[in-house]
Amino acid sequence: MFDHPSFVDTGGGSAAESDNVQASLQSLGYSVVTIIPGESAARQHFEPGQIICRQGEPGNQVYVIVRGEVEVVREGETVVARLGPGEFFGEMALIHTAPRVATVRALTDLDALVMQRDAFLSLFTNLPALRQTFQRVVQERGEELRALAKPKR
Repeated sequence: MFDHPSFVDTGGGSAAESDNVQASLQSLGYSVVTIIPGESAARQHFEPGQIICRQGEPGNQVYVIVRGEVEVVREGETVVARLGPGEFFGEMALIHTAPRVATVRALTDLDALVMQRDAFLSLFTNLPALRQTFQRVVQERGEELRALAKPKR
């Protein structure tokens, strides 16, 4: 999946240990990305009907669904997608540094990995395969939203 070996350091050891591990891995051709647990990413629970993010608001997190389902709603109540485990949302606002393009509401009990902007952008910048996946999804979702916005004849 990855173009070259990658390693994500979650900051579990001392700073000196982390630096030594990173230097060793970089000398072997690995990309090293450091994420600080608890500050950069956390698992969150949402109740059915709970609004997770609103259209038009600034976006500072990306969400990866671990368990449950959400619906993506635009301009009131037009449901444009349903997403489930393994799928993500919130990336468009982070990648484009723009307001949220849709409201996302939990349909069921939902557990999600919530990644803060800095952690997401670090991974997005340093892991080409991950970046390509997100860029492809952003392009597909953008096309779907443009198609919905076209006047019907």
